[in-house]
Amino acid sequence: MAAWFGLRFARGGLRTVEGEAVLVESPGVRQPGAGPDFTGARIRIGERDESGEVELHCDTADWARHGHDRDPRYDRVVLHVSLTATAEVVTASGRRVPRLVVAPAGPEPRSRRGVTVVAAEAGIGPCHGTPAPRIVRELERHGLARFAERAAQFAAWAAEDGPDEAVWRALAEAMGYGANEEAFRALALHVPWRSFKDVAAGPGRARAVEASLLRASGLWPDDPRDPAARARLAALFPTLPPAPPQPFRPSAWRLSVRPPEAPVRRFAALAALLATSSPAGLLDRWAADPPGTPRALLVPALPFWDRRASWGPPRFRRTVALLGPERARAAAASTLLPLVAALCPSARAAARAAFADLGPLPEDHVTRFVRFRIFGAPSGRRLPAAAHQGLHRLFRAGCGLGKPGCPRCPLAQISRAFDGPPATIPGL
Repeated sequence: MAAWFGLRFARGGLRTVEGEAVLVESPGVRQPGAGPDFTGARIRIGERDESGEVELHCDTADWARHGHDRDPRYDRVVLHVSLTATAEVVTASGRRVPRLVVAPAGPEPRSRRGVTVVAAEAGIGPCHGTPAPRIVRELERHGLARFAERAAQFAAWAAEDGPDEAVWRALAEAMGYGANEEAFRALALHVPWRSFKDVAAGPGRARAVEASLLRASGLWPDDPRDPAARARLAALFPTLPPAPPQPFRPSAWRLSVRPPEAPVRRFAALAALLATSSPAGLLDRWAADPPGTPRALLVPALPFWDRRASWGPPRFRRTVALLGPERARAAAASTLLPLVAALCPSARAAARAAFADLGPLPEDHVTRFVRFRIFGAPSGRRLPAAAHQGLHRLFRAGCGLGKPGCPRCPLAQISRAFDGPPATIPGL
């Protein structure tokens, strides 16, 4: 992503896998949220001047694994860029997309500690001169707007596929928490909740859910070389369906996350939550006590995963919960409370009030990106849930595009009223 954003690859003599010459005049601007990664790219492919969208993956096969071959939003992609190519790239309309394989080259831009390369290339925005208290108030306002948008999105999912599938998909997305959010959402579509409709509630269902997610994710290990891990896999294997879906490539996942947040641990956490209740049943519990939703999502340290982050030997010195308080609060803010507001009308006001009262949330890659652009630092005093979610909304409103997105950003309007040195809040 960062290499394409800064055109940091060998640009001379580029050719598609199909053999056509490629000249990149502009990589486009980063597209926040769902949909293709970059929009407005200008590229000459063979004798054609193309203008449109560009999608990036580690391998071309990830296009279909992420469901882009069935998503009309990707019909305007003019070029697919990847590190390797093992499959064709075909849109929902049946058009074959040219494939370009590149290797990142050249030095990464210098950046201060804790700032991602993409954020450093985007730079600090013009909103940096706005007094910080004014920005925080705007962030809270945009956080409430994002709450309403998320609720509308979940209502649309429920109208299309029913409440069980909507909650299942949203809960899986929450397990990804930023780094693997898209992969978890794609996995929930790949393995829908109806796959488990005939599995009785209890420990057997937990094993079936964990096994199916693990197998479909492409992260089922060949041989963990650990007796306890082998025994665990032996218990999971009989619960797999007779014809499991084609697994993802492991490259679909970002595995360089904090060990407690490893995808394989999140599969086990999701399975534990749904061991005794359907997704719609969980929703009823959340609606009965919206302020208590973070507590309802806690998953303690369970046998086998209590000291492990992977399928090898134990690596934690002490037991670690599968889903702790910080991640539970983040999931409540971004997913559980908007779900209650969307699908439980009688609890809508209570869910919105619980969201407004929710305390500070942990940072993620989106909030670090936007905080750097606004405040000149990727972290600091943690923001309340509403302001935290406001950072996410601004990312999708334009900040995630870098400098080209500034005119679209709502903060641009209020930042023009201030022309002095940036004000700061201690620790912000």
